[in-house]
Amino acid sequence: MTSEINDQPKNLNIIINDLQKLIQQKEKSYDEEKQKRIKSEEKCSSLAQEIKKLKEDHERLYEEEKTQSKWSEEKCSYLEQELQKLKEDQNVLNEQEKEKSETLEKNIPLISSERI
Repeated sequence: MTSEINDQPKNLNIIINDLQKLIQQKEKSYDEEKQKRIKSEEKCSSLAQEIKKLKEDHERLYEEEKTQSKWSEEKCSYLEQELQKLKEDQNVLNEQEKEKSETLEKNIPLISSERI
């Protein structure tokens, strides 16, 4: 019986040591998982920021392109109007030139006959 009593503290010490080791392992495992979670959260946060920035850049570029497109359309429309005005002016000038030419052709014989 004395032997059993003496063995019990050893067994209790072994159990206590085993429990302490198990607790340490669990704490270490917990700390590792916590670090993984923190790193994962940081990565997710970083990715969310990157996505937000990319969306903002995309929106900014879209608005710039829309503005450029509108400006190009307005410029093109203005140039088309200017071209039309120039064509009309050219037609007027051509008509005036034609009238001058016809008048000159009519007047040349008259002028010639007066000189004679």
